[in-house]
Amino acid sequence: MKVGNRFAFRRDQSLGKIRSTVITLVAFLVSIAAIDVWFQRSTAVSESYATRAAIAVNQQVAVKSFEPISTGLAARQSFGFFDDIGDNSWNKMRKKAVTFQQYQNPKNPNAGSADPWKWYIRNLQPDFTCQHVIRVGGHGDGPKWVCDPHRLRTRDNCLIYSFGSNGNYLFEDSMLDLVGKGQCEIHVFDFGDFDRPQNPDKRIHYHQWGLGSSYDQAYNEKIKKRAGEQEVLTFQEIQRRLNHEDRTIDLFKIDCEGCEWRNYKDWIGVDARQVQIEVHGLPSSNGSDFFDAFRDNSFAMFSKEHNQYTKHCYEFSYVKLSDEFWDKSELTAQIK
Repeated sequence: MKVGNRFAFRRDQSLGKIRSTVITLVAFLVSIAAIDVWFQRSTAVSESYATRAAIAVNQQVAVKSFEPISTGLAARQSFGFFDDIGDNSWNKMRKKAVTFQQYQNPKNPNAGSADPWKWYIRNLQPDFTCQHVIRVGGHGDGPKWVCDPHRLRTRDNCLIYSFGSNGNYLFEDSMLDLVGKGQCEIHVFDFGDFDRPQNPDKRIHYHQWGLGSSYDQAYNEKIKKRAGEQEVLTFQEIQRRLNHEDRTIDLFKIDCEGCEWRNYKDWIGVDARQVQIEVHGLPSSNGSDFFDAFRDNSFAMFSKEHNQYTKHCYEFSYVKLSDEFWDKSELTAQIK
């Protein structure tokens, strides 16, 4: 083969190799581009699916959050008073109340009762929570903590008893402002002189009657001397005189300067839905009997407040719940 022909042949071979390499490179680049396009499309589709799935989940959560919550348990176990608390939340409140220990030394709850001030510090705390508790009557001595007083606005035939006023009516007037004038029938009992007239339009009635005891005659003799010409009646006699024997007392407030220790057995078992009470000292070495009577009659404590004017006086507030509320076996079944 001639030199020129050999040169041309080699040149053609080189060009062929270059073309082959270029074609292979172009094909490779085209493949990469195709893969990138496919990946982008796949990612977009995946993101679209993920977005749609997230939207679907959020929609399900939103729908679930607006599903009605059952409040029947709270309503049933509070005689219709708490009608807007979900069953799950209510059971948590029940568990706290049922398992709460009121005494520092449960086996000897009256240990240290010789010093009432320290005994009250070491024992007795609220075991129940009211969401809208209000200190009714302003500041200082005399006001009481009331559980969700706005709920009384819807109570038919609402009835309030107030024992002990000493000429201070801030509590009663404040209750009227909260629930509406004329909504509740209020009876105020105190054998002292009232400095205001009857208020039939507001449904406030004043009775100059002292609160006696059906079982402590020594106390009756003492209180009758203080009352002078005014009558001293037992709680049952008061109910009969007012024709209230079959009435529910929606709020029972008592601040009678120590009489609570002498007559509590007369009223602790009546159909009272709330009790606001100031206790004065600890006259009995078995003071726990008094406070145990509240639990025995299905009362839960939602407030405890020390009266700063005196060392040994405390304000307690209770709300009554059904026997079912305190049933531990039934509570365990509900939680499961």
